[in-house]
Amino acid sequence: MRVARGTLAAGGGACTWLERPSDEQGRTVLVRWAGAGDPVRVSPPGMGIASRVHEYGGGAACVRGTTAYVVAQVDQQVYRLELRPDGTTATPYRLTPARGPSTAPPGPVGDLPVRYGDLTTDPSGRWVVCVEESYEPTGCRHRIVAIEAKEETDRAPVVLVDRGDFVAAPRVSVDGGYLAWITWDRPAMPWDDSMLRVARLDVVDGSPRLHADHEVAGGSGSSVGQPVWCRDGSLVFAWDRDGWWQPYRVADPSRPGGPVRMVGERAEVHEPDWVLGIRTIAEAAGGSILCRVGRPDGDELVRLWPPETVADDAGVDDARGGLAGVAGIGADRWRLERIALPAVAIAGVAVPSDEDHIAFVTGASPEESSVVWRVDLGHRGTPGAGVQAITLPAAASLPVVAGEALVVETPTGSVPGRIYLPGAPGGNRLPPPVVVVCHGGPTGAWQRGLDPVVQLLTSRGIAVAAVDFRGSSGYGREHRQRIRGRWGVDDVLDVVAFAEALAASGRVDGTRMVVRGTSAGGLTALGCLVRSDRFVGAVAWYGVTDLEALATTTHPFEAHYLDGLVGPLPEARDAYRERSPRWSTDRISGAVLLFHGSADPVVPAEQTRQFAEALVRRGVRCEYRLFEGESHGFRRPETLVACLTDELAFLGSLFAVPGPGRKGTQSGAGVSGAASDTSGRL
Repeated sequence: MRVARGTLAAGGGACTWLERPSDEQGRTVLVRWAGAGDPVRVSPPGMGIASRVHEYGGGAACVRGTTAYVVAQVDQQVYRLELRPDGTTATPYRLTPARGPSTAPPGPVGDLPVRYGDLTTDPSGRWVVCVEESYEPTGCRHRIVAIEAKEETDRAPVVLVDRGDFVAAPRVSVDGGYLAWITWDRPAMPWDDSMLRVARLDVVDGSPRLHADHEVAGGSGSSVGQPVWCRDGSLVFAWDRDGWWQPYRVADPSRPGGPVRMVGERAEVHEPDWVLGIRTIAEAAGGSILCRVGRPDGDELVRLWPPETVADDAGVDDARGGLAGVAGIGADRWRLERIALPAVAIAGVAVPSDEDHIAFVTGASPEESSVVWRVDLGHRGTPGAGVQAITLPAAASLPVVAGEALVVETPTGSVPGRIYLPGAPGGNRLPPPVVVVCHGGPTGAWQRGLDPVVQLLTSRGIAVAAVDFRGSSGYGREHRQRIRGRWGVDDVLDVVAFAEALAASGRVDGTRMVVRGTSAGGLTALGCLVRSDRFVGAVAWYGVTDLEALATTTHPFEAHYLDGLVGPLPEARDAYRERSPRWSTDRISGAVLLFHGSADPVVPAEQTRQFAEALVRRGVRCEYRLFEGESHGFRRPETLVACLTDELAFLGSLFAVPGPGRKGTQSGAGVSGAASDTSGRL
């Protein structure tokens, strides 16, 4: 199974990260590497660390020296952990006070009235600054708060920011004098319209207070993310003002205005803020900026050198990319150095402030789905000592099938994607069957690193195709915005067009195609059975089937997401129903396999159950499994094994008999509610 790693931090010659190993029953643990030997788990046994802010969480841990601050998965409160030299951890101490009864709606976290995420500390180490989400009688509220980090107090968090529907990325300046944060208001999502603000941070009567806050960048029609304070007092952040999330810099954030674009590439240094705590930009030695640059063929690690250190050295390119005429470029002549790294997907970048010629990077390679690397950056004019993988390699028993980029041209534009073709055991050269994958979001993208599910399918002679349909991230703001008002239509048309092109190429068997999707990708996958008979079946993991039900029952973070993707209710009610598989069961052209968790707060399981029953009533073959206690995104190894086992059997039954899907010819097979392990709460 895949080992997920994230929330990377570094300092004192060590680095830490959160990891979800297969032997922890879905719990996430804190892992530390002390500069030598193997990484060790340092969170107490049985303690899970995870935030549920926005339901997707993120930023559930931060580390300062040998002290870690974490969000406990079980109660969503902030705890202090002292990391001992022998690798053990002292008893956790809760920093946030006990809470009263919740006013949150029923659900998997309905008894948790307050949750925290996106943790960081101020330079003094006295305060943990983070995002607080609270359910109150007036609704769900999001604020930035400061929590006393000492054990001697049980005081309530100090509210720093209480404006805007949503807040994220609170970051304290290196001198402790300023706070930067991101904010946005409904119905926008953070990747649509968001704003970067800065305020003076002072201590008044023993408590931190903000004053003179002002807008730095963003606003209507653009999106910002990842504010990073530098030692010289400047502020670096990602902004898509010119169509791509590129790094910008403000030399003096205490005064409004003045952002300067540092590079001029058609590539992105940021990604949609589905989770809190994204950190792929960091300051390194000499005032240089280390960042992930995402490109359609994979991520790369680059270092941007400021004007005063620029020299025409080999391997350092003009970061303006020949775009000196673009607004904002040219005031600073930043140059770009590419850092060799065996990664195709980068999830986190951390640079220790006390050892800034070293970086730690987490991401995926073509051979491993999650790796932590130590990168010796060297000094200006002195090469580093290279890259060291500090996580234990995954056991590989099968050869890895590498993907190939593929772009399909349609009358409405290009549709990018990838194709993974299995080998030809025994000399069999017949075109293989194919599973076409629809990513979630829909403002997401296919990740380039090793995917165990892809390798599982290709090892059994099944090709896999992944489609970055309209609305996907990583291709600039224009491509990302092309899904607005058209979700459930244009994404489906792109996937069908991609599949048609694959079939016409002869590289796969066009009579044996199945479409697969997770979450929002489930809506796209099932929509392919409604709007096309190209596929013989569809598989949906915790997928959307009823758009109106989703809009009226989902959690606050996405409560207005569909306003932009489909239209506001009630004006667009006809479009909601027309694009929902739940109300188009008479048009479904293939067999259906559905998986859902009973504790899903994002896409309630009830809509999947109703959809499955409607399919069976119409005589459509439908297999449905509900997993008790699982949320949105399955965590337990036994759940994943059960789902993949069922999916392989489902695919085998469809691919054994060639032939395109034909409307109304599938036989009903009943609805199964068999559940896996029901213990525990996520």
